[in-house]
Amino acid sequence: MDQTIGSPRWDRRILLILAVVGFTSLMFTNSIVATLILMVSAYVSNASYSMVSRSAVRDSVLYHAVATLFSNFIFYLVLKQLVTDNMTLLLFVPYTVATVYGSFTGAKASQRVEEYFGITTDMSKKKPTPQSALAQKILLVLLSVMGIIVGIYSDNILTTLLIAGLAFGDNVTFSILRRSRNTSNTGYHIFASLLKSLAWYILFQSLTLKGMPFLLFIPYCFGSVLGGITGQGVSAWIEKKIGATADDHLKKDLPWYQFIPWKQVAVLSALVILSILFLGGSQFLVFLAVLSATQQIAFSVVSRSRQRNNMTYHIIASIFSNAIWFLTFRQLQIKHWTNDLFIPYALGGTVGSVTGVGLSMGIEKVIGADSDSHIKKV
Repeated sequence: MDQTIGSPRWDRRILLILAVVGFTSLMFTNSIVATLILMVSAYVSNASYSMVSRSAVRDSVLYHAVATLFSNFIFYLVLKQLVTDNMTLLLFVPYTVATVYGSFTGAKASQRVEEYFGITTDMSKKKPTPQSALAQKILLVLLSVMGIIVGIYSDNILTTLLIAGLAFGDNVTFSILRRSRNTSNTGYHIFASLLKSLAWYILFQSLTLKGMPFLLFIPYCFGSVLGGITGQGVSAWIEKKIGATADDHLKKDLPWYQFIPWKQVAVLSALVILSILFLGGSQFLVFLAVLSATQQIAFSVVSRSRQRNNMTYHIIASIFSNAIWFLTFRQLQIKHWTNDLFIPYALGGTVGSVTGVGLSMGIEKVIGADSDSHIKKV
């Protein structure tokens, strides 16, 4: 049986260890039933998010739209429960274990969908079929009807429009960032990372401080799906203009550490230090910037690993990514998302994002993980 890292046997070993750790952690929670509900929700949320992430860098707008609609519904419910429970550390291990399982399941499921429908990372390979175009129109009509209903029955139309607009901006920038992480263009990636941080921070500052009410779910979902569809098209257009592709780095004969853009990392790190000193130099801001950088390193690695053909690589990346996301979001939540947190968070995250992409490129070069090998086998 195959003993190499990346083989199904390695996947099963890691997942088994995680299962034992996850179920053991239930004994230390305040409510086993509530925590199990969170774990199931987090599992489904990350499974659907993996499908969103893969579909965003591939050539089917319909697949991406449907995946985004379902993913945002589940993610909103999970985040509401975490915020309601005040992000207690007792939920840290169960949440992380469930999300890793979900991320693995979603990536595998997405690969099967891509194989069946011939969906690839090359946006120029085919044009949408008439059936696909019709389904997209139906989906957009459904979303429009949802938007009209929300507008009619909303108690505060300005808040509704604000959340829908912020969700739209967050998902446009997230689609651009996600695709930029899957290319080798550092300037494009830095711009996308800063833009995404701004959109994300404002959106979740607004939602969490309001307590994630269910009344804001539909405008959030409406804006998210439209933003995801729009962002996929915008980012694909940018990549075509600048010539950015997913697997060019695999053709370069470089040692792994040279894939990290050290000059840009140094400049961004200096800006992080200056911003923290300007804001008073508190230990909390230093810790937040380090956490944000670490989170985005993990996000960049897991985002790229999710697109490729080595599931062990993806599982390991998911463990770090989901664990650090929980800790970073918790830090912002307990400090009530004050405006002075944004600059260290955004700049630190950008340092981590570009570092993580370079690190991931080096890993992919070493293990030979590419984006579309599962399609080539069909």
